[in-house]
Amino acid sequence: MARYEEGSLLREMIVKVLAKLHRTSRRGMALCLPAALLLVGACAPPVMLPTPTPVPVVALPSDSILPSLSPVVNKIMPSVVYIFVETDPNGKLGGASATGSGIIMREDGYILTNRHVVEGFRRVEVTLQNLQVYEATGVWLDEVMDLAVVKIDGRGFPTAQFADTSRMQVGDWVVAIGHALGLSPRQGGPTVTAGVVSNLGRSYSIDQIHNYDIIQTDAAINPGNSGGPLIDLRGEIVGINSAGAAGQNIGYAINVATASHCFDDLVQYGKSHHPYLGLDVDDITPPMANRMGLSQRTGALITTMQGGGPAEAGGLKTRDVVVRFGETDIVSSADLLRQLWRLEVGDTVEVTVRQGTTFSRRTVVLGERPQDARGI
Repeated sequence: MARYEEGSLLREMIVKVLAKLHRTSRRGMALCLPAALLLVGACAPPVMLPTPTPVPVVALPSDSILPSLSPVVNKIMPSVVYIFVETDPNGKLGGASATGSGIIMREDGYILTNRHVVEGFRRVEVTLQNLQVYEATGVWLDEVMDLAVVKIDGRGFPTAQFADTSRMQVGDWVVAIGHALGLSPRQGGPTVTAGVVSNLGRSYSIDQIHNYDIIQTDAAINPGNSGGPLIDLRGEIVGINSAGAAGQNIGYAINVATASHCFDDLVQYGKSHHPYLGLDVDDITPPMANRMGLSQRTGALITTMQGGGPAEAGGLKTRDVVVRFGETDIVSSADLLRQLWRLEVGDTVEVTVRQGTTFSRRTVVLGERPQDARGI
């Protein structure tokens, strides 16, 4: 404070001197003005600038660096196979050939792949990563989903394991493996791509093949990858690669929570036994909610019923909204389909439905899906 007062007095003196010089000599004013200004500046109180906040430098601990994926890839790679298919000359493909991937799930030579890889086959050839080649001795197709099983003779084959995907979350790391672009083990082997789980509630249909329990990922899934595994960081299979959208970072894999049931059925029975409710469902759109006087849009709306089907026998009705199926809340029709196809024929399920503002529970025993069924 004292320094500031001294500066003020000095400035007053300088101003008086300048005024006197101005009255006596303009030349003196010109000579003294620069010096006076310097003095004024020197005597001015200091300007207090804010102290800049230092930017912290965060050092990543050594164990937080992303690890190499080589260990998990090497763990499963021997069980990934290359599939070459010659199709029936009289079939819809006109005798063309196709390639894809597969994964050995049993040491006695049962391989899980996509239905579209082997559909219309006349001859199927399987090549292992050790370059051994086998003629398939059996092929079985799922009638509903894009899944199939191929059998080769032998024992002691390297196998993969299904993961428990019940705790899988969006954002989890995944790795897609397959013979992209049809490149066989003799031409360089499989391609490995990595990404994350982008969504767990997708469904899609291609060529009348319907798939509902779908994992979406940004790991590249290219032609030739079909039928190969999508694995987690433990090297276990979470999905079967099925389709990809070129150039859009969108790939689809069938969740093994559904695929494992289909695999077991195809191996044991030569066909899949899909659980069946005997109804059609739809999502509740705003126009639909207004027309039907529905105050909430969540759940799966029952639009039609199959007479004498499991759902009707359990007391479900048209215009009921399914809001809970077993232990899972249902937000959309895709949720209901996904949960249904993870169950077995004959399972008993508690179903909670909403009718207006009233909630009630029903018990349904799942039937087996008829071959000509249109609903679920």
